[in-house]
Amino acid sequence: MYLGHPGVHKTRNSIRKYLSIPQCKSRIYEIVRKCELCQSNKIRQSKYGRITGSLATCKPWEHISSDIFGPIETSDFLATDNLPNKIYILTITDRASRWTELGILANVTAETVCETLIQEWLSKYPTPITLLSDRGKQYTSGRFRNLMKNYSVKHILTSPYNPTGNSISERINQTIAFTLRNHRDKSIREAIKTAQQSLNYTYHRILGFSPFEYLHKYSRLDPLKRELDINYEAISERQKSQSTRDNQELNKSRITNYEFKLNSKVYVKNPNPKSKMDTRWLGPGSITKISDNKNSFEILLDNNYIQANLKNIRPY
Repeated sequence: MYLGHPGVHKTRNSIRKYLSIPQCKSRIYEIVRKCELCQSNKIRQSKYGRITGSLATCKPWEHISSDIFGPIETSDFLATDNLPNKIYILTITDRASRWTELGILANVTAETVCETLIQEWLSKYPTPITLLSDRGKQYTSGRFRNLMKNYSVKHILTSPYNPTGNSISERINQTIAFTLRNHRDKSIREAIKTAQQSLNYTYHRILGFSPFEYLHKYSRLDPLKRELDINYEAISERQKSQSTRDNQELNKSRITNYEFKLNSKVYVKNPNPKSKMDTRWLGPGSITKISDNKNSFEILLDNNYIQANLKNIRPY
């Protein structure tokens, strides 16, 4: 009788009453562990490794993050402002103050993204030390690499399929989506301007001030323009404490004493299953590089080197 890869617990309890097998549990465990079908297709509840890292920084203009929001159908708004039917928004955010610029993209070619980044940020503000982004083809293009080189900006790429790696930009995107949905009675340009004002002039929980107040020490909403007393060190500590709490919350459901090592065999979560029948986990592959914070890995998988986040791998 063929039972169809039932796993350790089910196999052991199905036969233990009827068969006496020395070291039954450990033997079944080894069989299941070495079964590639079980390893590739079982739903895994256990998560391995400790999440670390933080995007906290306290000096304005030194570290920025960027993302692309969209597509947006301009016909959903009161007026299209002569923009194409489908547009995108380039978001650029100062990670210390959360000051954000939104640039309209008629398309998402590397050339358009680079030109908009120059227009909306690099030509207006101090040149940053680093820029954080995902691995979208616009950001990994030769054109974008050359732009970063020309401005002497270190480009930091998040690991693939890990939106929380650029969590600041992800939260910016949520605010943009909410604001645009609520202002479809305006022209598209007016709606985007409203989203930018909402991001820059309203209270930010971690800062304790709006981004504008953080940078200029007064509020645009105060007719008297009174100077604000801002403790930047305290804000930096709040940012770090929040990052620590966020990581602690994530680590509650993880096996944090497990450490992935070089040459360890691992399975990588399938990022693009085409159907419910597709393999859930790809591999096994071998770890060839580990980032300093041990949250990002280079893995040799099927003769290709890929990047993977700690959240998307598990031991062989």
